[in-house]
Amino acid sequence: MPDVQLRIQGLDDMRRQLLAIPAKLRVRAIRNALAAGARIVRDEAKRRAPVLSPETAAPYRRPGTLKRAISVRTSRIARRSGDVGVFVNVRPLKRN
Repeated sequence: MPDVQLRIQGLDDMRRQLLAIPAKLRVRAIRNALAAGARIVRDEAKRRAPVLSPETAAPYRRPGTLKRAISVRTSRIARRSGDVGVFVNVRPLKRN
């Protein structure tokens, strides 16, 4: 695997500017930015998710269920601790 090096400049300046904005607006901006990055991961996960073929699927399973269940959600645990967080996960299947 090739070595990847990233150089990010201006993080200190961005942090100072974010701290200057009101807290509610700041949290929303951070959450939206994190969600935008997570949507890229979600889209790639959906692209790579296996899909049942109709020939091999059991009658009670539908093709594409896993793909549709991959989503981006905000983290309640992070919110409780005062942080902002999002994650990509598979929503559980709804049972009757």
